Amino acid sequence: TLESIDDEADTVALETGGRIMVLEQSNGMLHVNYSDRLLKMIREVRQLSSLGLTIPAKIAKTCANGEKYHRYGVTLKQIAHFYNTVDQQMLPCQQALMLDEALSFEKLVIPQKKTGEKNHWINTVTWEKPEQLDEYILQLKMASDKLANHNRRLRNAHSLIVDRVCELAALDVLKEVNKWKEGLNVIRSKIQEEEAVHGASKQNIRPWQLHWDRQLFKALQLQYQWGVESIHTQIQPINVQLVFTQQTLQLRPPMEEIRMRYYKELRRFLGIPEN
Repeated sequence: TLESIDDEADTVALETGGRIMVLEQSNGMLHVNYSDRLLKMIREVRQLSSLGLTIPAKIAKTCANGEKYHRYGVTLKQIAHFYNTVDQQMLPCQQALMLDEALSFEKLVIPQKKTGEKNHWINTVTWEKPEQLDEYILQLKMASDKLANHNRRLRNAHSLIVDRVCELAALDVLKEVNKWKEGLNVIRSKIQEEEAVHGASKQNIRPWQLHWDRQLFKALQLQYQWGVESIHTQIQPINVQLVFTQQTLQLRPPMEEIRMRYYKELRRFLGIPEN
């Protein structure tokens, strides 16, 4: 443990004058300069102290310094984990809708670049400035919570639309056209709500709209593949009589009228998307 403290290249001790977080430009991962080994050492020292064992002064001092910033380190690690995984929690078609919150959060963790340093982006807040640290963590939490809440709301809306589209795919669109229109209106209003109520721009909503346009097309295509193949069983029966008059067999109603009725039902079926 003493060697770990003295190792300048990979010390377990907390450098209170150093940067609190580093964003690796190579992989975009945010790291907190509060060692997991320091957390482990603090826990072990607590256990050993409770048993009445004597702790070397250097280790005790390192742990005392680490404990002073323990709550900051834990909170910052949670925020860093959120930053590193937030893209996995977002749906690709909804990412543009959270662009403003994402940029606001990113500005807090990617400040100005330090002169002469090419591989890292740094934040000027350090461990030895608790007032700045409290304010900085508060800003980070507010920004991350805002982004997380927006993402959660969008995911809930997306799930609701998923359920609606599944219901539409299971409908008999010819016999239940009103239910189809009702479900379609619910989907449209849910998407429009993001613009009307939450102020999203048309440009940012567009990817989400296109995604659901494709899914609705698939649901409608499924309905039409089934409907066209069985249209003769779906339309209202046309009663036709075969009569013998004037020494000839004739249809009543005439073939022209039968065709007209059939084409009318067919047009009604094919015209559902336009209505």
